Amino acid sequence: MKRRDFIASSLLAGVISSSWDFEAFAQSTDDKPKAITNKINKKPIKPFYLEPNEPKDPDLKIRFEQTNNQFAATEIYVPPKTMGPSPHVHKDLDEVMRVTKGTASVLIGNEVFQVEEGGWLMRPHDIVHTFWNASDEPLSFIDIYPNQNFDLFLVELVKNFNQLRVEGIALDSKEGQRRLDVNNAEWGIVIYHDQRKGIMDKYGLK
Repeated sequence: MKRRDFIASSLLAGVISSSWDFEAFAQSTDDKPKAITNKINKKPIKPFYLEPNEPKDPDLKIRFEQTNNQFAATEIYVPPKTMGPSPHVHKDLDEVMRVTKGTASVLIGNEVFQVEEGGWLMRPHDIVHTFWNASDEPLSFIDIYPNQNFDLFLVELVKNFNQLRVEGIALDSKEGQRRLDVNNAEWGIVIYHDQRKGIMDKYGLK
């Protein structure tokens, strides 16, 4: 090994050994871990940068096509004491949440998780879930959607919301729910509209 290579590798080893808890790390891995590589997506992904912007809800950050059809991501902003979507279930889509500000209350099945700033949470498919902000402070989080072009669903959802408003149809009316459910079904989503009010009443949400 050349001297410069030895020095570089030694420095790297020093950084890792001084900051990593190897004992805890070793206990969390298999004896012979194997790399799992996605061999389907061979097309290179181009670098891209997104500048900071003022909060809006939802804010579509990364589109599925930008990552060579691997994932999409949005940033969600929820005002204080505000309910998220009605409890629902995805047939195929998993969702990964990372809270960047405030505390998110997340219902998954029969359990409510309190995800604080900096926390991560997986919402698996085939399990009923929803989220809300029960606190007096604003909530923001990033949602990552692996292996599905869920960004296109969100774009279509906003268009449907706007169309209902133009027609003067309330989103929580029977007709509004029926119209939205048509699109939901196409994306493998089932909404449990009747469970929304109970959560709102219990936690004093709007």
